[in-house]
Amino acid sequence: MKSDRTRDYILHEGVVTALKGGQVEVRIERTPSCQGCQAAGLCKAAKGGTSLVTATFQGEEPRVGESVTVQASVGQGLRAALWAYVAPLLLLVAVLGLTVALTHNEGASALTGIGSVAVYYLALHRFGGRLFKGLSFCVRR
Repeated sequence: MKSDRTRDYILHEGVVTALKGGQVEVRIERTPSCQGCQAAGLCKAAKGGTSLVTATFQGEEPRVGESVTVQASVGQGLRAALWAYVAPLLLLVAVLGLTVALTHNEGASALTGIGSVAVYYLALHRFGGRLFKGLSFCVRR
């Protein structure tokens, strides 16, 4: 008997927009099913609009314009949410608390906290490729 393991994955319908050396670029649009998804609060696609995702595929190469399903594990989505939302929040709170305790100047502390988060996101953008090597999307037909 086969069990349904779709709860272990975040699935999105999309359309192949380009082929890039063994990978495909897929345009994902928000669907009504996003509202009932467990990961809707963490997922970029559930926020509305469209997003582009680069994914791998197995078997025959999909064609441009073909409808496909993009899948990622829920664990990968939670790990990405940790680095994108939780870590900068903790950094902001830590820097804000430390600078208020040291300087007793709330305005300067707020600017320092916001600046530290900005530096964090710049570093994440610059070095995030190494961090997210294990984060991958796969195309299913």
